[in-house]
Amino acid sequence: LMEPMLPATTGMLYLLFGTPQHVAYLTNLLLLWPLSCAVFLLATADSRSPLAGWLAAWVCFTMPGTIVFSREYSPEPVLAVWMALGLWCYVQSDRCQRLPWAIGTGVCLGLALLSRKIAAVYLAGPLLVAGWQVLSDTRPERRRRLRHALTALGIGAFLARLWYLPYGKW
Repeated sequence: LMEPMLPATTGMLYLLFGTPQHVAYLTNLLLLWPLSCAVFLLATADSRSPLAGWLAAWVCFTMPGTIVFSREYSPEPVLAVWMALGLWCYVQSDRCQRLPWAIGTGVCLGLALLSRKIAAVYLAGPLLVAGWQVLSDTRPERRRRLRHALTALGIGAFLARLWYLPYGKW
């Protein structure tokens, strides 16, 4: 049983274009655009330079792995979109200082887990770094940041639970 994000995305395209097989392959090709936009936003937020954003998006869009995945019916592009958007939301949250962005991070975390089970492995590194950043903060906002980070984790876990617990696929 496949994780639900790729079939759900394909289902939306089926509603628009019908159900021929080439529409399923169109899904990953169309996902290159939000992936490039997410990488652009992430690079621009980190460097404050639009040129760095354009360069990062171009590199992401033209990488051989990205091109190969765009020609297969594979969940990796969906996972990459949610990972990039989640990292961008985390950067915007200023280490979980801003609750709305922390919530966005949690939603992206949950949707990444609904894209592919292996996302838990990919998320381990960024989650460890984020946890260290929140816990090593000595300012008075530490408790608030920790509350926001735990809220984000809870939202991500709740979204993933909606699929993995009923189907016993964790």
